[in-house]
Amino acid sequence: MCEGTKVSCPVFGRGKTTFECVDIANRLESCGGCISAGQGRDCSEIEGADQVSCRAGDCVVQSCMRGFELINNSCLRKSDLF
Repeated sequence: MCEGTKVSCPVFGRGKTTFECVDIANRLESCGGCISAGQGRDCSEIEGADQVSCRAGDCVVQSCMRGFELINNSCLRKSDLF
């Protein structure tokens, strides 16, 4: 049984499945749900994002890498904007 905002997420490996408690409200790699179960989002994989976090189960982009612009919590290629 997991506490607070943590949920039990499957961990697959070597023919058996185990489970770990994951804080889906704040974990960058399982934001909003268990990635291993096809839920939530890995905020660290957002294209062009430089600084990103998981807050209350949603990815929040604070800044983008060079060549990208932050628009509506997404990083868009500047070349695609014109």
